[in-house]
Amino acid sequence: MTIETLKKEFLPSLAPEDFYVLLAHATGKSREFLLAHPEYGPDAETEARAREYFARRLDREPVAYIVGEKEFFGLPFRVTRDTLIPRPETELLVERAIEDLRLQIADCKSTRTKRILIADIGTGSGAIIISIATQLRAKNPQSAIRNPQFNFHAIDTSSAALAIAKENAERNNVADMITFHEGNLIDPIVNYFPEADEIILIANLPYLSENIYASADDDVTKYEPKRALLSGSDGLDHYRELFASIRETILRLPSYRLSVLCEISPEQDKLITSLFDDMFPDGTSRILPDLSDRGRVFSFRLEKN
Repeated sequence: MTIETLKKEFLPSLAPEDFYVLLAHATGKSREFLLAHPEYGPDAETEARAREYFARRLDREPVAYIVGEKEFFGLPFRVTRDTLIPRPETELLVERAIEDLRLQIADCKSTRTKRILIADIGTGSGAIIISIATQLRAKNPQSAIRNPQFNFHAIDTSSAALAIAKENAERNNVADMITFHEGNLIDPIVNYFPEADEIILIANLPYLSENIYASADDDVTKYEPKRALLSGSDGLDHYRELFASIRETILRLPSYRLSVLCEISPEQDKLITSLFDDMFPDGTSRILPDLSDRGRVFSFRLEKN
């Protein structure tokens, strides 16, 4: 059987992008080769593997889980059903964190003793913290390796997800920059707060409401971990808990400089702003839009000198 024959059989039901990604993974051939050689006939074992992949996709299993990988911020990440699949919209969270971090790096040129803590809360596959760390290393290779001012932390309640995150950190050459913690929200790192001059927390916590989760595609509800998606009736239970934990922690600190970046669903912008204002009346916050001009990142700042 040739590629052309497989196309005629499966392309009416599969998106062309999915078809070629899965076929390339099954055959070990590039997409360019497969497009240029429709007459190519894989052997029986390879054809059977391709058919298995196509059947799984037709059952709505995400391509990323079938091939075991997803690109994010230009980097390869292993993903399994223990982790969410990284989304393009989350790159806004990474971009903003890198922007904040570069400002801190510039400031450290004159303040070499400044200690900066960067933590990814609910790290999953590690895509966020690893992407940030690779950017820091690329722009400042010596300081990233040798400067003890910058301390990266990744936290998740799932030991299985943390194992994948550690593997991805090794794969992307930043494992020496990140400390991994199994635990809830900021609990594993609160003891580091008094030692930090600047704290940057990045949180992509579950934020789907019950209604949105119930209406989500089968790709999501049948395969991705529910615990990493659903957060109560309005989708903000995890952020309520995070904000309460932050408030309780900073009350014990004589001084602090804390920035927090949270990914949200666009319809939650007013609700999470109200939640923040109630908990932190002296703080400042703003909503950052995505490329579709919809609120995607909730950013806030807390200081006490």
